[in-house]
Amino acid sequence: MKREEVTKEAKPEKSDFLLRIPEVLQKVNISRATLDKLRRAGKFPPGVKLAPKTIAWRASEIDAWLENLPAYSIATGQSAAANGSRA
Repeated sequence: MKREEVTKEAKPEKSDFLLRIPEVLQKVNISRATLDKLRRAGKFPPGVKLAPKTIAWRASEIDAWLENLPAYSIATGQSAAANGSRA
C-alpha cells in the first residue's frame, strides 16, 4: 500500500500577520496622534476590529500603504507628485 502524502496547509506569509497599534507605529514611524488623524481622514487602512477596544492591521496592508506613499523630497519640501505637476 502506498503511503499518501500529507498535504500541509499553506502557512500565511509573514506579511499576513496582524499588527497591533505599537507595532504599526514602529513600522510606519509615526506618532499615535498622527495615526489617529490619518485614520479619521480616511488616509490609512481601516484595520480589523478584534474586540470593542482592540484593533489590528494586516501587515500586508501596512506594507502596501507604505509603498504607495508619494516620495517626499527634503530638498524641495514637496511630494514627488507635487513636483511633477508644476512642470
